[in-house]
Amino acid sequence: MVTQLNTNKNINVSSISNTCAFDMTGANVNLTLVGENRLRSGSNRAGLETPDGSTLVITGASTGSLTATGGSSGAGIGGGSSGTGGTIDAIGGNAVIFASSIQLDLPSGSNRGPAIIFIGNNGTMYGNVTLQQNVTFASGRILPISAGQSLTIPSGVTLTNNGTIIKKGIIIGTVTGNQPIDTIQLLNANSWINGNILSSGGDQWFKFTANASTQYIRVSFGALTNLYVQLYDSNFNTVGSQANLYASTRYTSRTVTIGEEYYIRVWPYYSSGTYRIAFNGSVTAPEW
Repeated sequence: MVTQLNTNKNINVSSISNTCAFDMTGANVNLTLVGENRLRSGSNRAGLETPDGSTLVITGASTGSLTATGGSSGAGIGGGSSGTGGTIDAIGGNAVIFASSIQLDLPSGSNRGPAIIFIGNNGTMYGNVTLQQNVTFASGRILPISAGQSLTIPSGVTLTNNGTIIKKGIIIGTVTGNQPIDTIQLLNANSWINGNILSSGGDQWFKFTANASTQYIRVSFGALTNLYVQLYDSNFNTVGSQANLYASTRYTSRTVTIGEEYYIRVWPYYSSGTYRIAFNGSVTAPEW
């Protein structure tokens, strides 16, 4: 068993092929994160390489964050190119993890959390988290806080949110930057509603319950004439890729599960302004 304390480590070997920032081959590692740590590997290697036969524990004494980015064909946390991953036994200590991907299964039950884990841009909070240091959520990152959960930002700690926090639970303390969204506007099938994005860096969110296996998401332009839409499932996993709607391209379609709840994020290609949005189960647009 190897006990490793990472304090503000920044290891970037991304320009060197087949070179790993942190290689756990053949080891069981208890990793304690303090401060802001970054691991970035070269092609074919994982950022934090945890190959088959190794075991990772991010300890309950962790108070910091880890950003793990694999090179091409390498996971953020897991195996390298064509390699199978080992095991993550526990993640705790109010750690904040940003991984380009995680190849391994996350631990379950009390061994998973309290922690915030981002895989790509999609974040999940496990348990009730109290931040121990300053953290920044980059643009495009999404963190839902579920009902019954709490995120605490103590005095002297700054959470800078350049992404999206969807608040169904409780936030104690102050969020700097983009403020959490606690109300998402409901869309009803075949009904247009007005949208208005106030700045070029802004966005709007909507939700709907699928009434057909293929749903058409439509916009009608006002002052805003070029925008993106992205569909998410009820766990805020992306459904398909983002769609750029502009000029005569005014709808996109996605395959969904009838009766499930979905979310739509809308943001501008540039500029800001008004638009309308609707969804339905037909290639024919709903009437005004």
